Amino acid sequence: MRDSKKADRKAAIENAALELFSQLGFMKTTISLIAERAGFGTGTLYNYFKTKGDILFSIIEKRSCGYVEELDCIIKENIGFLESLMLFHDAYLNSLSLYNKVIWRECMASIFSGDAELMKSINEVDRPYLERLNILFFKFQKTGIISETADIESMIATLYDADMYAILTYLADEDMPLATLKNRLTMHAKMITS
Repeated sequence: MRDSKKADRKAAIENAALELFSQLGFMKTTISLIAERAGFGTGTLYNYFKTKGDILFSIIEKRSCGYVEELDCIIKENIGFLESLMLFHDAYLNSLSLYNKVIWRECMASIFSGDAELMKSINEVDRPYLERLNILFFKFQKTGIISETADIESMIATLYDADMYAILTYLADEDMPLATLKNRLTMHAKMITS
């Protein structure tokens, strides 16, 4: 099959899945519903994706393709540590806010109920963010902003864990505005840079 036809089929599956995730939620959406909405048989869908989680994270990767480049630009900028962290947070939240809270909330519920493959996918999506955070912290360690004896891995883990807790709280609360989440992440950035 030609590459363009494969790409078209894959895009049709992703579009159908995103519509269904938004309408029914992640948990209620089945592979067979996605295949039906895309106009393919279930077997055809499995030629492209193993799970609905794979579909979701393929969509996320495509929609946030400029995200890694944005992080790289922030690292290169001649700005302070706190401002850099706040810009990192903004880039992360912009990629998160491409999808409604229901999709993320149900995705997280699947992970907490033991979906190891979905957890692996989340880790893969967040890996570039964590790698760039590491580069950013080392940049500021080289300039003396961060002590050369500081445990950067622990600092990043602490920041990331606090941020993830704030994000989960945001996803659980349908009424919490994104601005409130941004304020919490700003507090985390201020704590880690002080």
